[in-house]
Amino acid sequence: MAEHLTVAETAAALGVSIRTVRRWVKDGTLAGAVRLPGRGGGEWRIPQATIDRLLTEGVPRSTVNPIDTAAKCQGVKANGTRCRELAMRGSRFCRHHQDQEEQR
Repeated sequence: MAEHLTVAETAAALGVSIRTVRRWVKDGTLAGAVRLPGRGGGEWRIPQATIDRLLTEGVPRSTVNPIDTAAKCQGVKANGTRCRELAMRGSRFCRHHQDQEEQR
């Protein structure tokens, strides 16, 4: 297993968005994160130990972006893949797939 993970790998491991991981890096929730040199400041790397600690202790849900926990659309796109856009409140479908709900 890698000693440090990228922002995207960290987000996947913790089940949150990339935006949430970046916010946690800035506010210190992901202690020990290092920024690689590069144009525009470079990419962040988060220690595996920090991720393991959060997985053991639990992800601080009070700091999770609401978009991470919002219901996703259950509609199917024309190419056969799930939509996964944000569902409308009280519905399983987004605005574009409301007709699928009405057909059921």
